[in-house]
Amino acid sequence: MDKQCVTQMRVGLSQGKSFSEMMKSLGCSSAIVTQLSLAEVHGNLHLSLGKIEEYLDNLAKVKKKLIEVAT
Repeated sequence: MDKQCVTQMRVGLSQGKSFSEMMKSLGCSSAIVTQLSLAEVHGNLHLSLGKIEEYLDNLAKVKKKLIEVAT
């Protein structure tokens, strides 16, 4: 994660934005933002972050495979 993103995260959180709002402003997909928002309400943010990490890892693997097949 680059320094600019970290700075934006700090500013957003210091202004009282929720974690999901802050991630939305950084350009995260609506699916991820919705999952984070629900996790904030229900108190299982750490579990959702783990699931999001798995999802993004799998997405990166699929993209890599598609690029390999296409070239």
